[in-house]
Amino acid sequence: MLLGPDGKVRGDHDLVFYNHPAQDGVSVEGTEVTADLSRLPAGEHRVVMVVSADPLQPGAVITRAPQLTISQSAASSALFIAPDFTSGETVVVLAELYRRGHGWKARAVGPGYASGLAGLRLTTASMWTPSPPPRRSPRRPARLQDRPPRST
Repeated sequence: MLLGPDGKVRGDHDLVFYNHPAQDGVSVEGTEVTADLSRLPAGEHRVVMVVSADPLQPGAVITRAPQLTISQSAASSALFIAPDFTSGETVVVLAELYRRGHGWKARAVGPGYASGLAGLRLTTASMWTPSPPPRRSPRRPARLQDRPPRST
């Protein structure tokens, strides 16, 4: 999702997914999301990465979020491992890239919602305001670790 300074999407075109795989420098191919931050319009202030269970699979839930690696260059990357999900989550907000001054920062997020995309309260031109996460038992904290890049 591409969000402006007010936390809003400009329209449906700001949602990048398998049926709309590219917009303003952000693209998705399979499980890989690429953000060419130099191509984002000045009005875009955040890129939020969300994972959703397949809505065409009744009862599908996320038990383990995909591993997220954020790479700035071949020599620099960070690994985010979200905790396991045990409360019937169907959507997980993994991470966001956001403008800070003249540059960009990355933040691991990690909450999951059992109410699907509606739990994000995300509609065209509405504010991206996550619902409170469901109550759950304590679990291991999320980790964001520096990691050397994988050699190929």
